[in-house]
Amino acid sequence: MSAKTRTHLAGLYLATLVFTFIVLATSGQAADNGPSQATCIDLSKHYTAHLTNSLNSPIFVEENNLATFPKGRQVFSGVPFEVGGLLQLSGKKLQEWGRNEYPEAVKGIKMEKRCQKLHLLHGAGGVFDPEGVTIAKIVLHYADESQRELDIITGVHVRDWWGNTNQTITGKSSELTWTGTNPALKKYGGPQPGSLRIYKTTFENPRPETTITTIDYVSVMRNSSPFLVGLSIE
Repeated sequence: MSAKTRTHLAGLYLATLVFTFIVLATSGQAADNGPSQATCIDLSKHYTAHLTNSLNSPIFVEENNLATFPKGRQVFSGVPFEVGGLLQLSGKKLQEWGRNEYPEAVKGIKMEKRCQKLHLLHGAGGVFDPEGVTIAKIVLHYADESQRELDIITGVHVRDWWGNTNQTITGKSSELTWTGTNPALKKYGGPQPGSLRIYKTTFENPRPETTITTIDYVSVMRNSSPFLVGLSIE
């Protein structure tokens, strides 16, 4: 084999590796070489629902779930997350649908770390609230016993998890990061059912110099019922 041929083949191999990484990262599949500076927070002790549970819909609706959502360590929009279940919170619409099994808040998520940024992998159901309304909060508890709140706002950070993928959000630090479907969406979504939509939002830590001891994830009990699939920091 000539030196020219070997060089050509090496170039093709490198191009294939780069293409494979891009596909894996953008499709939500596992990518081991994700950002090393980001740390996945273990939410497993706080899960309130399984990915296979029927969520954010009346009690008679079956298979309205995230069963096809990628599990394990996954990379979404360049950020690694650990996915195994979700923190489903309550909301007024969910309660109107007869669903009272979910809490209004999940408190005491252990951190004991400093960070510059917090990355949320999240969504919401029953979003009958108008644009610009706070539907949930991330409450940061610091080592000096102070706290700060980060608001999750409709149309800015998240939209209903059922919808058109072309519908934009205004938050510069938020983006639609995964789309999919499930049997309930196909059955009840009408002639143009759209997709399931999961968002990635990045918040700047207002006090990066101070250790965050714990985090609370809180619904403000509007119509919307927010849920958190993953949390990472850097």
